[in-house]
Amino acid sequence: MNVVTSIRFNKDYFKVLVEEEAMALRRCWVCGKVKPVSEFYRDGSRSGGYDNKCKECTRKLKEKRRLNGSRRNN
Repeated sequence: MNVVTSIRFNKDYFKVLVEEEAMALRRCWVCGKVKPVSEFYRDGSRSGGYDNKCKECTRKLKEKRRLNGSRRNN
């Protein structure tokens, strides 16, 4: 019985963490807009755990690099 209670607690705890994360906001350094963290890719190398560019700007930059044949920002 204690094992089942423990599993339920962990699921509830995870749900609370996901809900809190969904409410967090970040500013994209490319477009300057403030967006929820769900609009940013995860990046474990950064202190906040998310990339500093929103998904939309990241896609645009990757497309620009692909078209220019360059790996760097132009």
